[in-house]
Parts: sequence; C-alpha cells; structure tokens
Amino acid sequence: MSAAGRASFQALFKTAEQLQQRAERKRGAQAAELHSQAVAKYKEALALAASGAAAPPADDFASALFNCAECLQEGAEATVAACAALPDGQLTLAAVQAADAQAAALLDESVATYRRVLDNGQPRVDALVCCANALSSWAEVAARSSPAQAAQLLGQAGEAYRAALQREEDALTWSNLADALVQHAALCCEAGQGEQGGRLFGEAMQAYQRACGLSDAADGDDVPGLLINWSRGLLTMAQQAQDPTLAVRLLDEAAQRLRQSCDFLRGSDEPLLALGDVLLERGEQLATAGDAAGAAASLQRAVEEGYRQAQRISASSPEAAVGLADVAVQQARLAAAAGDAGAAAQAWAAAEAGYAAALQQPEAFDLEARSALRYNHACCLARCGRASEAAGVLRSLLALGTVSAADVAADADLAGVPL
Repeated sequence: MSAAGRASFQALFKTAEQLQQRAERKRGAQAAELHSQAVAKYKEALALAASGAAAPPADDFASALFNCAECLQEGAEATVAACAALPDGQLTLAAVQAADAQAAALLDESVATYRRVLDNGQPRVDALVCCANALSSWAEVAARSSPAQAAQLLGQAGEAYRAALQREEDALTWSNLADALVQHAALCCEAGQGEQGGRLFGEAMQAYQRACGLSDAADGDDVPGLLINWSRGLLTMAQQAQDPTLAVRLLDEAAQRLRQSCDFLRGSDEPLLALGDVLLERGEQLATAGDAAGAAASLQRAVEEGYRQAQRISASSPEAAVGLADVAVQQARLAAAAGDAGAAAQAWAAAEAGYAAALQQPEAFDLEARSALRYNHACCLARCGRASEAAGVLRSLLALGTVSAADVAADADLAGVPL
C-alpha cells in the first residue's frame, strides 16, 4: 500500500469533512447540495481504500463510512425541508413526490452505510442509533404515500434503538425510541390495529419515563425538550383513545409535563405552543363528551396559557395564529350549539382572521399543512357569509389536488358555496 495512496485518502477525507462542515451551516437546497458534494468525496476515499491503493487506519475508514452515512441522511432531510419551504406557485404534489423519492433513496443508502460501520465485528453503538434515526426520518417521508411501509421502517428503527440500548443506555436514545414507538402506534391505530397500537403506546410511555430517569439538567441534558416530546406523545395517544375520560387524563398529564418544561424554557415559545395544542385537544374531547362548560374553560386556557403567551415571545408566530384560529372554530361550534348566533359569528370572524394571518407566512408550513389551513380558512369564509371568496380558495385546492370535490360536498361548513 503506497504512501501516495494513503495521502490521497487523507486529502479526500479532509475535503469531504470541510464540505460537510459547510453544509451543516446552511439550510435547505444549499445544505442538500453541499452534503451531496461531501458524499461524493467520502465515496472517492472509500473506493480508494477498497481498491487496495490506500490502507487507512481502521478508525479513519470507519469514520469515513459514518460521515458518509450522516451526509446522506442530512442531505435527505435538507431536500425535504427545501421542498416544504417552496413558495406557493412552486409547491405542488409533483414537487413533494419528487423530493420524497429523492430523500427516500438517500435514506435507504444512509441506512445501508451506517450498517457497515463496525467495531470489532459488531455494529458500532453510535451507528446503530443514527441508523435508527435515519429509518425514522425515512418513515416520515414514506407515511405520505405508504403508511404500511412507514410502519415497517419504524419497526426496524425500534429494533436498532433497542440493540443500541442493550449495549449502552442513553437518555436521548430512549427518547428517540419513544418518539418512534409513538409514530408506529399511531399508524397501527389508523390502520385498525388498535391492540398493537395500544401496546406500542405503553412501551413509548415507559421509554419516556426511562429517558427522564437518566436525564439531569445540571449535567446539560435536554430535560425540557424531553418533556415536550413526552407531552406530544401523550397528545397523540389521547387523539387515538376511544374513551374521552382516558383522553382527558392523558392530556392533563401532558399539560403537567409542558408546564414543567416552561419552567426550564422561559424564553421559548415551543412549550407554550405545545401547551396550547394540548388544552385545545382537551376542549375538543370535553365537547365530544357533552361537557360544554368544561370545553369552554379548556379552550380559554389554551388561549391564555398557551397561544397568547407564545405570541408574547414571538408576536408574528404563524403557529400561534393557527392555534388561536383553531380555538375560535371550536368556540364558534360551542356557541352555535348553545343557540348563541351572535357569539358564534364573532368566533367565526376571529377564526377567519387567524387563518388569514398565518397564511401571510405560507413557507412556514409544508404542502399538507398549507392545504389544511386554506381549507379551514375557506370554511370560515363561508361561515362569515363570504361564499365567493371561499369558492376561490377551494378551486385552487381542487386544482392542486389536495382536496376532493367529495370532501367539499360532504362538509356542512361549505354548504351553499358555488364551485
């Protein structure tokens, strides 16, 4: 093995690392392109070693494999993010499908490459964890077209996380396992596999508990982030629950976790937005159960404790605007059910204004979320007596392919809207 070959390997490795470092300072399409360039250089270095022209130290070869897999994964995630942030005229179903296909191919290769990173003939622990992360990212992409494939990928991610935890316990790995289990459980419930979904939800809650037990904010662990993820898992579990009483109990626990997180993150709107979402869902569950007074109180708390507090930190937050609009829709329905037409009209107007405000920043939302917001906005316009404006919004969604004529025809909010 020549000294020149080893020097060539090291030069390629260094160039790839520099490109990777540059990519990590960029976002979207720029990040994706730089990660792609880094992957090309890592592959050149690995091919040189495989040819026998260079004999790098085993640690350097493993590092090149690991970094290559990491660039493939981060490039895939940047590709999806770049597509989601496209302006309205460019963000189409075809664009999303193309980005998803590209990301899936990159993540497939990333997973295969992580699995080649060995330590004494066994998969390296950090590579197992990152492989599981890549599988989870792949599942998010796959879920848009094939929930069954997404469930399979999440099952594989769970196996990889567990394999890593058997060798080395880590709070973040437990938390990531819990997140993957929640996603898998939700897919099972939506596919009519409630028993399996319930089991996975139970495992997820145990994993969050274990992650918390291993975490200490004094040591720099992200305890507030873990509490937010735990609360989101509880929210997802509540949304799938068949019993409103159980759902409310889960949501109360989620709110408790979020208030703890708020104590850590006083300058962040993230736990406040999540708290608003939990209290909003709590209000919806109580309304479904026939507790109008309890629902109204929970919705008001979503406003005061969640979304308005988030706006005090970030006045232009599109997520807070959406949350307030969602609350107003539920308040309108409660008022209408109580026979208070005046209050219902005021709430519908507030909801319309909230959705309109959020849609001033469409790039903050991906295609699915943008379409849902515009659809909800159309419903509010119709309820406010602005049927022609609602029709215009709906026609654009029909042309985009994100809404069907059958959906529109079946929606009571859109009765009388001319299409």
